Amino acid sequence: MRAATTSPGFEKRKRGRPPGLERRQQILEATLGLVAQRGVDSTTITRIASAVGVTEGALYRHFDSREDILRAAGELLGERLRQWITAPSNPNVLERLREISQSHAPRMLEDAQSFLVPAFAFIVANPDLGLRQAAREGHLQFVNMLAEIIDEGKVQGSIRADVASELVAWQFMRLAWAEDFCSLLGLEQSANADVSAHMLDRILADIAAPGYQAPPSECGVCLESTEGEPERQRAGEHWSLAPAECDQ
Repeated sequence: MRAATTSPGFEKRKRGRPPGLERRQQILEATLGLVAQRGVDSTTITRIASAVGVTEGALYRHFDSREDILRAAGELLGERLRQWITAPSNPNVLERLREISQSHAPRMLEDAQSFLVPAFAFIVANPDLGLRQAAREGHLQFVNMLAEIIDEGKVQGSIRADVASELVAWQFMRLAWAEDFCSLLGLEQSANADVSAHMLDRILADIAAPGYQAPPSECGVCLESTEGEPERQRAGEHWSLAPAECDQ
C-alpha cells in the first residue's frame, strides 16, 4: 500500500493562511478597487469575478450575493479606520491624540483608491443597500473610541476634567473629515500638514490640563517656554507640547 503524499504547494498552504480566506480577501480588495473606479452601482458580479480572475460561480462559494460582498467590503473599510485610531500606543494621551490625528492624512492618501474613494462612494450609495447605515454606525463607534481615549487622559491628568469628551472626539473626527474632503477635491495644498497641525494644536491646547508638561521630544527648542503665544499657553498655565514639525 502506497503512503499518501502531499504536494509542496499543499504544505505551504497549510502553514500559511487558508486558501478560502485568501480568496475572500482578494474578492474584497477587488471590490473596493472597482467601487473606486466605477462606483457602487457599476460594481457588478461579472466585473468582480473578472477582476479577481475567477468565475462568477466561484464568488458564491464565499459570499451569498453581490450585496453581501459590498457589505463585507464596507466592514473591511471600517476595520482599516479602526486601526487608524488603535495603532498609536503612546502612554501620554495628549501625544497619542496628536499621533492619531497626524497619521490620518498620510494613511488615507496612501490608500486613497482602496479606502478613501470607496468609503465616500458607500456613503452616497443607494440607502437600500444598507452601506450608508453601516458607515454611520461605524463612525459613531469611532467617536466613542476617541471619547474613551480622552476619558483616559482625564484619569491620567493630562486632560482637563471638565472637558466634554464626546464633543472633543467629534472635533477630531471633523478634522479628519476635512482632510478627506480636501483630498477628494484635490485641495491637499490648501489643507496641508501645517494647516492641520495648527488646527490640531488649538484642540490640544484647549483640552490640556493646567500645569501638565508633555514629555520632551527630540527637539528641545520646540519645548521651550511659549510665553506670549495664547494658542499654546493660557495665562497662568505652564505646559508645552511638541509641535507637529520643527524647522530648527
